[in-house]
Amino acid sequence: IFTTTPASLSVSNDMAGGIKQYQGDHGPQLERLQEEVAALKAEMNRMTADFVRQEADLVETRMALTKSTRSLQVFQELYERILVAEDRAEIYRVTVLLLLDIGFDRVAIFRKEGDRYQVIASNGYTSKEKADTLPSPTFATLVESRGSLLVNGQNRHLFPHAFETELDVRFFIAVHFFLDPGSRISHILMAGNRTEVTVRRPRLTETDLHILKTLSGQISIAVENLGYFERLRASEQKYRLLYENSVEGVFQITPTGRFLSLNPTMAGLLGYG
Repeated sequence: IFTTTPASLSVSNDMAGGIKQYQGDHGPQLERLQEEVAALKAEMNRMTADFVRQEADLVETRMALTKSTRSLQVFQELYERILVAEDRAEIYRVTVLLLLDIGFDRVAIFRKEGDRYQVIASNGYTSKEKADTLPSPTFATLVESRGSLLVNGQNRHLFPHAFETELDVRFFIAVHFFLDPGSRISHILMAGNRTEVTVRRPRLTETDLHILKTLSGQISIAVENLGYFERLRASEQKYRLLYENSVEGVFQITPTGRFLSLNPTMAGLLGYG
């Protein structure tokens, strides 16, 4: 049982009076102190937000650097493998395979035939049947007019097409390029992902777009060089057939009279048939 005596009431009244008196005497200092504390908290919040933002920028920069480094390695590997490619199919196959190594879920190369595009190479799809029956992309006309197209989480709402059903991707990059300088046949290189919220599948950026543009240029150069090599091999084969089947003797000789080469007819004329 607690009781209140006149003495205790007097003490309480004295304390309350003292606090009021202190607040009255030091009110301006207390207000300034409260303002300083509030300002300090605001500054700490701002610094924390800046730190978090800088950390996010640093992670994004590191990811971009890692992807660029890997891309350079892929370009080098692609260049080396293209040099020994026997035909276009091998160039296409190497391209889609290496793009998966960079970090894409699905990759496809389309060639325009008539007014539609047909898939000529792909990788990352769950079945060969799905890969071989990819439809002509609905974004083809847009990519042809723009030259390229980047679709990510920031602008996906601008494209209401059901890309998930069409190409089994939600976010993607598509680049338009030409092969065969004489006929200028349109091609589209598409690389995309089903998500963009994981470390392995982050949001596609302009860096990724630049990678695909560079790669499409390499494909064009590789196919063009392959065409030169094919024509050179055909010319060499034609010359060899003429050389070996000629009814006249054909030979090469040094200034000192030593034979460097001779065809079968010449060998027969010299008695070596």
